[in-house]
Amino acid sequence: MLLLLLTSFSCLAQKMPVPHKVEAEFPGGTSKMYMFFGKNFKYPEEAIKANVSTGPIWIQLKIDSVGKVRDIRILKSPGFGFNEECVRVIKLMPAWQPAKISGKPVSSIYKFPLQICLE
Repeated sequence: MLLLLLTSFSCLAQKMPVPHKVEAEFPGGTSKMYMFFGKNFKYPEEAIKANVSTGPIWIQLKIDSVGKVRDIRILKSPGFGFNEECVRVIKLMPAWQPAKISGKPVSSIYKFPLQICLE
């Protein structure tokens, strides 16, 4: 009887549809997002004076169901004005393509590293 019950559940599990998820995306994709940062980011004066270069800056965003950026968080940064400058540039971003589950727009979390170099 136990074997029959387990077999029945596996048949049911196979028939349930699996929702298809599409991640949120900056217009034009990730490479366009990094180009946007490169065009708009201004190396902080505080970092220049302290001769600070960055390791990766880790950023987390919430992209809502209409593509608006919400809840900007800097997860890792050397400080020296980089946090404020990253937030400033993110606030300039156009609306994103929101994540979708089974074709319906949903809010999602997007994390990415940013490497800034002073030339």
